[in-house]
Amino acid sequence: MKRGRFFAKGLLLVITALIMLPAPALSGSLGPAAAPAPTMHTLEDIYKKLDAIYKKIGARFEVTQTDAVIDRETGLVWQRNTDSATRTWDDAVTYCSNLNIINLINWRLPTRSELVTLVDRLQATPALPNAHPFTNPQFFYWTSTVDGATPNEPFYVDFMGGTEGNINKAIDIYVRCVRSGL
Repeated sequence: MKRGRFFAKGLLLVITALIMLPAPALSGSLGPAAAPAPTMHTLEDIYKKLDAIYKKIGARFEVTQTDAVIDRETGLVWQRNTDSATRTWDDAVTYCSNLNIINLINWRLPTRSELVTLVDRLQATPALPNAHPFTNPQFFYWTSTVDGATPNEPFYVDFMGGTEGNINKAIDIYVRCVRSGL
């Protein structure tokens, strides 16, 4: 029994001594020995690389025979041709839910995060990817996303400038409907 206590006390003493000893001093600079490898990329670099990949493997968008657009990056199906009509938010929700593009139903107003996937901030007027198939792109488009702090001001996405914000539901702006897959 005394032997076990002696061993435990000895072990505790060794651990305490190791903790209390000063760390060995480092000599030399703490900076890198050489310049870092070019592993950091700007968003512009990433967009350019994605653009090159899309050109190699085929277009990001596929226009179906029904004039809908399949986005291969997200799996969403977008309304290709939008009319020039502007609508309030409530009317936009109704418009999308009633949309029927050659027997494709279940259209809806896109969420903010879904609609933003179409924006290419390196482009302007419209701020859409190169070789996009969308006809008649306009400025502000409704999203189904409502901010909890301002429930009467859902988010919109600006296809001309690549920006987004909130706007009152009673204002008339454009609509581009979406559906989840074919």
